[in-house]
Amino acid sequence: NVSGQASYHRPYSHCTAKWLNQAGVKTTYVNLEDVGLPGNGHQMMSEKNSTEIAKYLMSWLEKNVR
Repeated sequence: NVSGQASYHRPYSHCTAKWLNQAGVKTTYVNLEDVGLPGNGHQMMSEKNSTEIAKYLMSWLEKNVR
């Protein structure tokens, strides 16, 4: 679960991740500003730094998905 700092989902995004974990779904919750990508909204593909966001997501996938 990825959350942008300016996303309207931000107040409850962590709850979604917790609920999925409780249901047995291995879930990681990431605040983009915590990984050096501050100020993004809900539609990350439309942000000026969408390439950097995509690079982070691809890196995460390479490390965590088999």
